[in-house]
Amino acid sequence: MSYTPPRHFAVVNRSTLVTDRDVAFWAEACARQLAEDVCPAWGIDEPPGVAFYEPDVRFPGETAIVAAFVDDLHDPGVSGEHGIAGKLPFVLVDAHASENPPETLGHELGEGTVNLRLDRWTTPILRGGHSYRYPIEIDDPTEGQPYTKSVTIFGETRLVDVPNFVYPAWFDPSNATGPWDHLRQLSGPLQIGPAGYAAPEKDGRIVFIGPGEELVLKARKFSAWSRTSRLVRGRAIGR
Repeated sequence: MSYTPPRHFAVVNRSTLVTDRDVAFWAEACARQLAEDVCPAWGIDEPPGVAFYEPDVRFPGETAIVAAFVDDLHDPGVSGEHGIAGKLPFVLVDAHASENPPETLGHELGEGTVNLRLDRWTTPILRGGHSYRYPIEIDDPTEGQPYTKSVTIFGETRLVDVPNFVYPAWFDPSNATGPWDHLRQLSGPLQIGPAGYAAPEKDGRIVFIGPGEELVLKARKFSAWSRTSRLVRGRAIGR
């Protein structure tokens, strides 16, 4: 099935906890990561643009996806989200909850680039007598494994953290050669890093899987617009 990635992300700062200058650097680093690393790995020929804008920017239709820094998402334990408001995709980063805001921004932009509407899933994968379908979420399994991009703007150069991410081979349990992630930290398909997780559908029910634990998502109440809520509701199609 063909897939059309977003054309542009408009990064805005609606938070009192981070500066516009910092957010501009972070947006530029994420633009470089998408163009240099994520899109080539995922076979996307035209990387989305990423740029910093004034906080009240508006775009007609889906000419751009707004990615906003806010003070509080009011969703404990969640530092970033990508979801759908009505028919329009969006990205939010919680400046207070995020321990590494540029990494969080890169996480949400990377996943928004590869699986904008959260409707891309693997075909069923049989493991241990159970059937799993994984959403194509590329940053969750390698969360907490940043690397840096060098960015020069305003006459200043900074090294900015961006997130490690998995390759298409990670979703293929028959792939024994890899690489499975950009930093070569994982040693096999469907493996999860020390701080990572995945949220597959297991036998028809969404679960959280992390190192040494599995949690049923309905133990928590999720905002209707959140990524996790979208995953719970979504029952779409192989990738």
